[in-house]
Amino acid sequence: VRRESASLDLRLMLASAAVAESRSFSKAARRMQVAQPPLSRHISQLENEIGVTLFVRTTTGVQLTLIVQQFLQSAREVFPPRAGEARTAEKNL
Repeated sequence: VRRESASLDLRLMLASAAVAESRSFSKAARRMQVAQPPLSRHISQLENEIGVTLFVRTTTGVQLTLIVQQFLQSAREVFPPRAGEARTAEKNL
């Protein structure tokens, strides 16, 4: 059970990073090859579970809260994007 929980947590962190980088749930869902509603629902559940708002949702996309900005910076330091992925992420911004 512990291993499944760690795997789920990693997927949620990757999903959060994808949303943060693309500034859009729909773009992140396409990039991750998943449907947008479940992605949004999982991020909302994560926010409820940890008691922190990660994204400010707007009609034109999402704005990052300070905690997500810090998380994204740390994630980039630990897992720098590969060259092709970096170009793709830049195009999505």
